[in-house]
Amino acid sequence: MTEVAPELTQESIVDATLRLIQRVGLEAVTMRSLAEELGVSHMASYYHVRNKDSLLRLAADSVMANVFVPGPEAGEWPERLKGVFRSLREALAPYPGLGPYILESDRP
Repeated sequence: MTEVAPELTQESIVDATLRLIQRVGLEAVTMRSLAEELGVSHMASYYHVRNKDSLLRLAADSVMANVFVPGPEAGEWPERLKGVFRSLREALAPYPGLGPYILESDRP
């Protein structure tokens, strides 16, 4: 009996990448370690993501989508900005190295 490889999607690849970042930190994530996490050959994920940079951008986008930006009803802009920073810190805390990666990125 042979094992059936899991069906890969961009979402499953991003989820696996975030699990890896949580466990080993961003600097230790490689396309090979991702393949091991997914239980597939090291070339399989390239069908869904072009390269490691594309992979990390997708992971960053996924985490940043969880950052809450308070509206005007939350108070004056200094309080709203504090809310954004709190939300940003909470979203990034589980992913060592992802915050600096985002800050150093040339992508908004």
